[in-house]
Amino acid sequence: MSGLLALVLILFAIAAGILLLTSEDWRLRMTALLVIYAVLFFLVLQIWPAGLATIKLVSGWVAAVVLFVPRFSQREPSLTLLPRPVLVFRILSAVLMMVVILAITPSVSLWLPAPYPYLHVGLLMIGLGLLQIGISQEALPVILGLLTILAGFETVYSTLEGSALLAAILAAITLALGLVGSFYVNVEREDQV
Repeated sequence: MSGLLALVLILFAIAAGILLLTSEDWRLRMTALLVIYAVLFFLVLQIWPAGLATIKLVSGWVAAVVLFVPRFSQREPSLTLLPRPVLVFRILSAVLMMVVILAITPSVSLWLPAPYPYLHVGLLMIGLGLLQIGISQEALPVILGLLTILAGFETVYSTLEGSALLAAILAAITLALGLVGSFYVNVEREDQV
């Protein structure tokens, strides 16, 4: 993989992860999740056949669409902003997580024989997903965090194993998370009304 492509994919993963953390708008969250799965696709495409890599892209995008379908028909304010202290805290937490990931990647590369771009993106997604789960109590951010963690795991694990059965199992888990998340988001919204 070329250095420029790796850098672009890492930057897209960082931008999407921070957007998931800092945005309250469902359109931006959906876009960020779609970008995360596009980054996963382009990384996995470098080492897996196109058909297996496409499974990851399609399952992630379908899970994102299923998760956000209930919001398509509702009229909501187009942009809701977080309070400034919350926004600053989330951005600083994400920056701290990125620094930790950059610091531990060389140590992790001793245990896992994966190329650095895969480790950087995978660990970054896992870290930002854990951060997303840790700072929220609502169903949607928790499911988004779980999907981000799973995408990070898939990024790292795809360098170690390339079986079609594993791709199908991970795709099924992704789709199941999207369906369960959609159910819980709907239940949570009905409880608020």
